[in-house]
Amino acid sequence: MIFQRYFKEYLTQFNRVVKTNWNYPDGCVMTGACILYETTKDPFYLESVLEFGKKYVMSDGTMIGFKPKEHNVDQLRCGMLLFYLYEVTGEARYQIAIESLMENLKTFPRTQEGMDFIWYSPYI
Repeated sequence: MIFQRYFKEYLTQFNRVVKTNWNYPDGCVMTGACILYETTKDPFYLESVLEFGKKYVMSDGTMIGFKPKEHNVDQLRCGMLLFYLYEVTGEARYQIAIESLMENLKTFPRTQEGMDFIWYSPYI
């Protein structure tokens, strides 16, 4: 299938690039890889997600390039992936990273009405 060949080549190139920030586009790409794995059960997709997690979430739960003081919701897209990584691996680093993001959300600026950000993940 042409689509799968394209996406596999894209992920291969994507995984070779060293990124310095935790960002929205990478979260979208990795969410797509999760969905493709769940749909096809092709281990290539799962390996791509696991590689991303190992590369960008340190053993202490620190996320490479995550800048909590920016209060940028775009940085939270990769956070959705953490639920999946934790579910698949059971590794504490992902749970710690999830908790770190949740704590960071508590410090986000609020509107005058007190509205806050509600975090949804399809993996919980």
